[in-house]
Amino acid sequence: MEIILRHATLGDVPALAEMNRMLRQDELSPRTKDLVWLTERMQDWITKQVYTVVVMERGEEMIGYVTFRTEPDLVHPNEQHLFLRQFFIKPVYRRRGIGQAMFNRVEKEFFPQGVNITLEVLNGNIQGRSFWEALGFEAFSVTYRRANDQ
Repeated sequence: MEIILRHATLGDVPALAEMNRMLRQDELSPRTKDLVWLTERMQDWITKQVYTVVVMERGEEMIGYVTFRTEPDLVHPNEQHLFLRQFFIKPVYRRRGIGQAMFNRVEKEFFPQGVNITLEVLNGNIQGRSFWEALGFEAFSVTYRRANDQ
């Protein structure tokens, strides 16, 4: 069955928020947020066009999504780059080449041509790092963080 890519609508927000919750678990995010917060944030991203949100559908089922935007490049301030904020495929569709195929389609159909693509992967997310490396991405910088637990 063909997978359809389309821009997200407000009707997609509950499913997107739930997938975002799953993504945060997958990437071992130390910041826990409840579903209400994730729902409100996703709604803002769509209504205020903070990010472009594209959903992936197979039949009636939403199987994944991607969020991204174009912004000034940190290395070359006079140029733009595409910041890929989130990319998620439901676990049952992983390890079958669907994620790579969907990234390639999103890049071809939705990303501006000729821009560098930047994304962030949490250090402990070994599967995420392996996925992006398989697509030709290389580590560029390392961010260190010390929590202020006061």
